[in-house]
Amino acid sequence: MATLEQFAPPTKAEIWQGIADAKVRANHTGVQAISTISGLQGALDDKASTSSVAQAISMAESFTAVPTTFRSWVIFVTQPHLRTFVWNGTKYVRAPWHRPGVLFFSHAPAANVTHGIQVRADVTYNTADHPDLAEILGVSGSTFILPEGRARVLRAADNGRGIDAALVNGYLQEDAGRNLSGYYYMSDISGGNAWGTTGNVGGAFKSLGSAPGRPSFQGYGIAGDAFGLVLDASLQWPTANEFRVKSLTATLYITR
Repeated sequence: MATLEQFAPPTKAEIWQGIADAKVRANHTGVQAISTISGLQGALDDKASTSSVAQAISMAESFTAVPTTFRSWVIFVTQPHLRTFVWNGTKYVRAPWHRPGVLFFSHAPAANVTHGIQVRADVTYNTADHPDLAEILGVSGSTFILPEGRARVLRAADNGRGIDAALVNGYLQEDAGRNLSGYYYMSDISGGNAWGTTGNVGGAFKSLGSAPGRPSFQGYGIAGDAFGLVLDASLQWPTANEFRVKSLTATLYITR
């Protein structure tokens, strides 16, 4: 049983020492390893892998390779180039807002376009440098070449509509034009009119007019010079060295 001596009031020196200790944070508590508290370490480890805090840490973290286990709903992989992935419940797949294989145009300087590579057939790309793009394109080798996209326009695939069955993905179609047409009328030789006079031609044909010294119908007993025709497509449409549409020039890229 405790005696009165055991509950003696503290001395003045003990009181001042207590006040001094209270001012020093290191004296407030001791240090104890988490592992010495039964079950606490395991509980914290389990919580760390699924907690929102842990997922936020993983989102802030970058990876050099795609993880095979869940780390966070959204992660960033830096190698071989910056890529964004989302967890689909089974594995990580490219984020829908950062997909590979999407074609886009840009008229910005090429050095400023870093989120895609040019679609051109004179460059050989390494599969290891663009793994997701190579996968979606079905590349099986160590290198691949894209179709030639320079100085071309994009056209949607036919996909069963029946306008042009040759229009499948990746098909390079050359230029072509609609048929040209024209007409001329030949007058009865006995009437004295040679074919090709100005009033007797139209469409893509035009009259060369009278051509003195050229073979005429004089051999048939008709005096006068011959008239000629020329085919000139510019009478029906603007002409150039290729068939083309009205366009704005930009460089074609594909996301990787």
